[in-house]
Amino acid sequence: MSGGYDLILLGGRLFDPGAGLDRVADIAFRDGVIAGIGDYSRSEAARVLDAAGLLVTPGLIDVHCHLYPYTDMGIGEANCFTAGVTAAADAGSLGWGNFASMRGHAGGVRLREYFYLNISADGIPVSNFCEQVDPDFDGGAAARAFRRIWRDRPAHLLGLKLRMQRNITRDLGLRPLEWALAMCEELGTHLVVHCTDPAVPLADILTRMRPGDIVTHIYNGLGDTILDPDGHLIPELLAARERGVLFDCGNDRIHFAYKVALPALEQGFYPDFIGSDLTTNAAFGPICTSFSQLLSKWLALGMPLDTLIEKVTRRAAVELGMAGKIGTLTPGAFGDAALLKLEEGSYSYPDSYGGSLTGSVRLRPVATALEGKLVWCDPDY
Repeated sequence: MSGGYDLILLGGRLFDPGAGLDRVADIAFRDGVIAGIGDYSRSEAARVLDAAGLLVTPGLIDVHCHLYPYTDMGIGEANCFTAGVTAAADAGSLGWGNFASMRGHAGGVRLREYFYLNISADGIPVSNFCEQVDPDFDGGAAARAFRRIWRDRPAHLLGLKLRMQRNITRDLGLRPLEWALAMCEELGTHLVVHCTDPAVPLADILTRMRPGDIVTHIYNGLGDTILDPDGHLIPELLAARERGVLFDCGNDRIHFAYKVALPALEQGFYPDFIGSDLTTNAAFGPICTSFSQLLSKWLALGMPLDTLIEKVTRRAAVELGMAGKIGTLTPGAFGDAALLKLEEGSYSYPDSYGGSLTGSVRLRPVATALEGKLVWCDPDY
C-alpha cells in the first residue's frame, strides 16, 4: 500500500463493538476521514504512531457534560480531548435567553459540540443558580423563544432540558414538566429530565415521560429514588423503560450513589447512556475527574468492555443524530479515534455518600485524533 496520509496508527487492537470490529491492524486517516484498515506499515504519513498493545476505539462521546465557557462550570474541549472524547453534548448550560450567544462560541472550538436547551432563560450560569422554570414567566416568553429558535434550528441542537430538582422547581409541582413535554411535542423533539432530589414523586415524573425522552442521574441518592423502601426497582421505572424512555447515569458528585446503583444493577437495570455530567466543580475532585475515569468505574461495576465502548460510541452517536459518521471506525466515517491503554492495578472509585468501589483495571487515554489529526497525545508516549 502506498500514498500519503495525515495519520497512521500501527498495530493497535481496533475495537469498535458497534461495527463488529475487534482485530489487530493498522488504520489510516486522510482528508478528515478514515481512509482504510489493513497493513499500512510501508505507507507515508504526516504522523505515525505505534499503537501496539493499545486499544484503538472510535472517538468517545460524552452525552452529558457542561461545556459552555460563560458559566463557572464549563469544562471546555481540552478536558474532553485528554480523555479520548471527540464529541460531547452540553446538558442545559444554555437557556433560551442566551442561546444566540452560543453560536459564536461553537464556531471557535474543534470538539464536536451538541446542546440541549434549558427550559430556564439563563440556563445554568453558576452551579448553585436557581433556574427560572415557571412556564408563565414574563407572559409566556419561553414558548415564543422556543418556537423562534426551532424555526431555524441548528443541527447541533438536540432537545430540551429541565431540572426537576426540589430547590429549582420549588412549589411549581408538575407544571414545568408538563409544559416542557407539551413544548417538545409541538417542536418534534425530546426532553432530558434531571431527577436528583425530585420536587414531586419520581413515579409521577416517570409515568409522564415519552419514548425517546431521557431521565438522567438515575442512580442519585437524594430524596425519592428509583428504589422503593425495600430496595426494589419501582414499577414505574420498569414501565418507562418498556415503552422506550431512555436512562443516563449522569455521574457527577451527588448524582451517583452506590447505595442506589449496586441494588439497581443487581436487578439488571443498566443505563442506556454513560454521561459524565462533568463540570469544573468535579474535574479536579475524586468522584468523576474525567470521562475515562468514569468508564473505568463502569468496568469495576461489572460492565463488559464491549458493552461499555458500544454505549459511548455507536449508541451515543445515534442520540446525536450522527450514526455512521462518528462513533465508528468504518472507512469513510469521520476520522475520530481514541487510543486507550488497559492497565492493571488497584483503583478506587468513591461516591459522595461515603461509598467506594475498587477496580482491578482502568482505561488510560494515550492519544486522541479528530478528523484524522492528533488533538492530544500523552507527553510520556
